[in-house]
Parts: sequence; C-alpha cells; structure tokens
Amino acid sequence: MKALLADLLEKMAEADVSSRACMVQLNVVSMVFQVMYAHLDEQSKSRIREDIYATFEKISSENETTNTEIQLLRMAIDRLLSRKLIFPVSLGK
Repeated sequence: MKALLADLLEKMAEADVSSRACMVQLNVVSMVFQVMYAHLDEQSKSRIREDIYATFEKISSENETTNTEIQLLRMAIDRLLSRKLIFPVSLGK
C-alpha cells in the first residue's frame, strides 16, 4: 500500500510540474502575441480580430463545442486583444 501511495504521489508531482510547464509556455506565447499585436496598425488588428471570430464561428458549427466554451474562449481573446501594452523607455537612447 505504501508503494502504491508513493507511486501515486510521484505521478501527481510529475503532472503538477508538467502543468506548470504548460502554463509557463502559454504565458510566453501570450506575451509574444501581445507584443507583436501591439506593433500592428489598426487595420491589421481589425483583420486579425475578424479572422479569429470567423474561426470561432466555424469551430462552433463544425464541432459539438458548447456555447459556454465558445463564450469563454471569446472572453479570453477579448481580454488578450484589448490589453494596452506600455513598452519600457530605452535608457541608451
């Protein structure tokens, strides 16, 4: 029984590390996207938003994804696209 519990705890710890690694990667991708998006002109930003929402519509019509899941995804995208980034002032210039 001790060995079974030890094995279970070890697997849970591995899953936790894996989960944290995924979150770090997701945060990095989000940050890179935000910086790249911030440098775009308004027309390009508008096209990106339209393409994203068109993709949501396609996914929701082709899959059995619930409206709740689509709404949660849209809210996350809205938060991501609405962030105003303030870039640090370069000290060397």
